[in-house]
Amino acid sequence: MVNTKEGDSVTLECNYTINNETIGWYKWYRHQLHGDEVSNNTGYYKGRVSMASPSDFTEKASASITLHNVSITDTGMYICEVNINEMISGHGNGTFFKVSEREYENAESGIGKVRNVVRGLGYYIFLSIGLVTVITGVIIYMCHSKTGECVFFVSLRLANIILQLAEKKDHHTQSYVFLRCHLRQKATHVSTHPYPPCAALVSPISVPSLL
Repeated sequence: MVNTKEGDSVTLECNYTINNETIGWYKWYRHQLHGDEVSNNTGYYKGRVSMASPSDFTEKASASITLHNVSITDTGMYICEVNINEMISGHGNGTFFKVSEREYENAESGIGKVRNVVRGLGYYIFLSIGLVTVITGVIIYMCHSKTGECVFFVSLRLANIILQLAEKKDHHTQSYVFLRCHLRQKATHVSTHPYPPCAALVSPISVPSLL
């Protein structure tokens, strides 16, 4: 298993052994052999993949790959396949690659600012009106088996998330002080996005409203 943090670059090693001069190619796949190809020609990975040079492939028998700016959704099983002269081919057992969330410092608390309101993957829209901040967005949770053979994503759409900051003046200093903070959130939509081969194993999920 290879572990890293989101935003990092990671190299997945793949080497082969052959006695005579090598002419051939290699490919990497995600989740299963001949599944989703991992390359700069694939939309999801475009611009984030570095392959071993032709000289490294022939002289050093290296079929390694480097993924750049990885995200949590890159987690999964990666399999290398090597083909020699279109006559000999072979593949590895696969490497499970796990990307963990990177910890960020909390934002400073204050009027119009939010501290630890929502954490997760997705996008958010912030609208500040006085002391009320309304947020809508989508959070994506990833679920997988311990072996990485079954991976799927759950999209949780959030709405009506309201952060209310109550304040009051200090009669001695005439400065504002915070008294309490209330957070209310409600899940309005849940959907799943399974990856083969576990697509048939995943059933729809429902999440109750959170108050």
